[in-house]
Amino acid sequence: MLSERLGSTSHAALVGGLSALRLVVSLATLGVGFRAVSDDDYARVVIAEQFARSPHLDPSGTSWLPLPFWLNGTAMMALGRSLEVAMAMALLAGLVSTALTYVAAIWLTRDRTAAVLGAALTMVMPWGARLGVSTVPELPTAALTLLGMAAVATPLQHPARARRLLLGGLALLAATLSRYEPWFVAIGFALIVSVDALRGQSPPTRARSLAIAILALAGPTAWIAWNRHAHGSPLHFLDRVSAYRDAIDHGSLVARIGGYLFALARAEPEMLALVVAALVHLASTGKGRLRETLAPFERPFLLSGFLLFTLTASSIRGGAPTHHPERALFVLFLLLPLVLGRVIAGHMRDRERAPKKGSLALLLLGIAALSFPTRRWVLQSESFADRSAEVEIGRAFAHEAREGEVALLEVVDYGFFAVQAASGRPEDLVADRKIDPGHPAPPLALSDLVDRARHGGYSRLVARRAETLPEGARIVAEGGGFMIVDVGRIR
Repeated sequence: MLSERLGSTSHAALVGGLSALRLVVSLATLGVGFRAVSDDDYARVVIAEQFARSPHLDPSGTSWLPLPFWLNGTAMMALGRSLEVAMAMALLAGLVSTALTYVAAIWLTRDRTAAVLGAALTMVMPWGARLGVSTVPELPTAALTLLGMAAVATPLQHPARARRLLLGGLALLAATLSRYEPWFVAIGFALIVSVDALRGQSPPTRARSLAIAILALAGPTAWIAWNRHAHGSPLHFLDRVSAYRDAIDHGSLVARIGGYLFALARAEPEMLALVVAALVHLASTGKGRLRETLAPFERPFLLSGFLLFTLTASSIRGGAPTHHPERALFVLFLLLPLVLGRVIAGHMRDRERAPKKGSLALLLLGIAALSFPTRRWVLQSESFADRSAEVEIGRAFAHEAREGEVALLEVVDYGFFAVQAASGRPEDLVADRKIDPGHPAPPLALSDLVDRARHGGYSRLVARRAETLPEGARIVAEGGGFMIVDVGRIR
């Protein structure tokens, strides 16, 4: 019996098997051509490459939190600045996230079968597969956040509670230095731990618990202090995000209020349908079984609700992601498969109450049949960044131009980050202008770009391919609809 075999297998072997599945899913995702969620992926690679060349405390100098850049930039110091190193780090982060998800599932369910099934389900979801190969920190951040949720769900008298709380606090420290949505979970974590500490614990235990609560909030506290020091305002990062959000959606209140609720449905409708169907069936077999199954998830659900509420409130003010809001909710989509895994594991042990095979087949076929039209025409999923042409010309520039030979880079849209990232030398590709989302401007004519390059002292120009060139300019390399131009000298 599968559940018996899994129950007798070591944790190390189970994590190894899950890691192998993660690699298979990641390679398949890359094999079908997926590379990036958005242009943020490439912008983050550029910042990591800049950090590897010149390390400093706040690598982005913007609202982006620093830990992912410290990690990826340090890897690039050792292995070289390249898009390939960034992608390798993304694959490694996916493996680490898989292990963290399994540990969180074990803490919550104390059931190896449920933990394996739940962790496996998180990988085969579309977003689970995409984020496992993307150079953005959403997956490891969500896994760290999930570990914090699982830690605080540990019963008060559990012998490993103190150790788990410490690990959960450390996980939230890392998560809150990577993205902003874990800040709200960290606040909830700190409140729960503090309340638990006042419920008859001994003074040493109480002091330790309060110290862990402070640890979970150390990341946000440090970042606020840094913004006060570096930018003169403790909430400078929030003001910056709000200004950008206003420029994008012009303060649409309806979109901001409903954005995260809609994202819950749009991100993983199949997983939601499966979880709802599983819980409805479980309730039909007896309310006691439903309560027993969901009991370990009570505090994670509470923290998830708090996260959804606070993200919506932040969105109304403008301090929320401007695209793909489901990324901020990804910890919920790690939690739901763990619930489903627990339900399936229970049915594997109690086959009499499991759904009939015919009913289960009809359910799965129905969900599969509705998946494409639901995603395509009802929920209207967002597109993803295809910057293969920009990556091609960026690599061509790295091959054609000597290190330190600076070129002017035509900016049409945010795809210029992919050119810089693929070159591995973003300092050698200077954007011809900044993009203002609130006041978009048309690209310059090629003749104007050549003149600007000549007067700016650039010997090269990277621009979109053109049929004719200004006098004195010549193409030295082409690729993906772009060209590298030797602009010649000013006469």
